[in-house]
Order: sequence, then structure tokens, then C-alpha cells
Amino acid sequence: MAPISKKLRFQVLYENGCKKPTNLSRKVGISLATAYRWKDKLENDENLDRKEYPVRMSKINKKIQKRVISKIQLRKQPSLRQIGRSVGLSHESVRSLLRNQTFSYKLKKKRFKLNAERRALRLEFARKMLGRDIDWGLMVITDEASMWLERAVPNGRWVHDGAMEIEDEGDNGRGNNENDDIDDLTVGRHGQKIHLWGGISANGTTKLHLFSENLKEKKNVNLLKKGREEMARLYPDGFIFQQDGHPCHKSKLAQKFIMHNFDATIDWPGYSPDISPIENIWSWLKSEVSKDRPTTLEAMKRSLRKHWKRLTPEFLAPYFNSMPDRMRMIIESEGNRINY
Repeated sequence: MAPISKKLRFQVLYENGCKKPTNLSRKVGISLATAYRWKDKLENDENLDRKEYPVRMSKINKKIQKRVISKIQLRKQPSLRQIGRSVGLSHESVRSLLRNQTFSYKLKKKRFKLNAERRALRLEFARKMLGRDIDWGLMVITDEASMWLERAVPNGRWVHDGAMEIEDEGDNGRGNNENDDIDDLTVGRHGQKIHLWGGISANGTTKLHLFSENLKEKKNVNLLKKGREEMARLYPDGFIFQQDGHPCHKSKLAQKFIMHNFDATIDWPGYSPDISPIENIWSWLKSEVSKDRPTTLEAMKRSLRKHWKRLTPEFLAPYFNSMPDRMRMIIESEGNRINY
């Protein structure tokens, strides 16, 4: 018997009274953003199945079909638009052709290793947070990330249905974030890149700071100084500051600044990007930028700033509302990864 698809399971749960996106996300095993998008579709009487574009079969013969499949099987896959231009088809027709040939698009997911000690720390953290009954709406989460111009494309591949999920399992041995590659990857090795630093909260965001130099302790403190003013404007009566365990965050200079300028902080467990909403935001931001397909650094900067401005309190609130659920999921999984 074929397994029940996530879309069908989602629809059954929804039609049986499970309406809260956070609950649907947890029970079905999908991201919170996907749960909101599917919920909106059902509320508008739309079908959850992906819209299929009509294929003009008169233009597609076996020779073209063979050329498309041979290109999609290259180690470095071209985009559907590039394939379409090479064979005289629209990218919609290429997509439909691939789906008709039982190909599907699967994202490449990074994994991080969790040993017993790390699981125990995550479990302790989750229990502590639930026990404190913390007001997540008062928290400002800051983080940094990098984006390469040459990688400003969707992070996935077209593969035959039934192929295993594409994984990139790694352990950088540095602390909290498997996506935290500010220091250990060079510009020359991967091409042109931009570093990003920003903070999110239920009240909105700080400014998105873009820079090219590697993140060292002095640069980190300068960003904190600028960010501190922006956080205070979001929360004039006080807030809870959070950042991960990147080495420069733990420097004496940074710790001294934090001690004198932030009244309330949270110590985050290592190797826990799945707990932090800002990781969801980085993923969303990079996905939106990839749709713009920038070809220059300046174009990528404009795209990053444009989409960052879309992060309104209404957009961000569900991510912070999901924090108690994340803590409960950590406890239920005994400290293992959760699907957020």
C-alpha cells in the first residue's frame, strides 16, 4: 500500500477540526510556512496539488524529451529556463515534461550531528524554557549568514520519484549553526559573497546589515552597537536578547558589551538551528532572492533588502508563537532534531 501523502494527511486533519498551523505543521511534518500556505488554499477552496501547466505535445518529440532528460541528469543541473531555451520550450513546459516522466524537485537539506551530550543539553534547555513560561514575544533573535552570488539559485535537484531525500550531513564542530559559515569559507573558493546580519522579533526586524569582511570580534561588537539601538526602538520597555554560540559571540569584548548593554539574555544550546526561527527566515530570504536570480552583487543586495522589508510583525508573529511547540517537540523527541 502506498504511503499517505503529506498533503492528503494535512487535508484530512484540517477537515476534522485541526485548524491551528503550528499543530498541523507538527503533526504532518512540514514547515510552519508551508502549513500557513496550505491552510490558506483550503480556506479558499483551492486544491493542494501543484498546478500543472499544459504541455504543448506537438512541440515535444522524443528527441527533445531525451535532450531535456540528459541535461537534467548532469551533475551541475541547469535551470529549467536554461533547458527550455536550449530546446525551444518554455520553462513551464519543461517542468511538466519532467513531471510526466516521474521526476520531482527535491530540496537539498543539511543535517547536523547530535551526540548524547548535545541531545541532553537541548532537552534541558527545552524543559527550562517551558518551566519559565517565557514570553517569546519579547525576544529579539540575532544571527549572521552568508550568501554567494553563484549560489543564488534554488537549493535542490530534479530527481526520479522514489529517490532518497538529498542530504548534506555535516558537523562543523563550532557550536550552534550548521549554516554558520562566516569564517571557514573564503571568497576565492566559492566566488563572490555577501555576509548578512540582522535581528527578528514579534514586533518586527532590525536593519539588515550587509558586509563583505569576515565576522571578527570587533565587527561583531560594532553590529551589536547598531543593532542595540534598533532593538530598543522595537521594544522601548525592554526585550530579551538572543544569539548563538559563534566563537566571536563568546569573545571577551562581545561578552563585556552584552553584559553592559543587554538586561536579559538567553543561552542557546549548541547545534540547534532547528529551534531558532531566524533559521527559517534565512531559508525563506535566500529562497526569495533566488527567484530574482541576481547576476551581480549589487542586484543581490537590492533583492535581499527588498525581501527583508517584507518581514512585518504579522509575518513574523507565527514563528515566535511556535516556540512553545518547538520546546515540546524537543522534549517529545528526547533532544533529537525536530522538523521546523
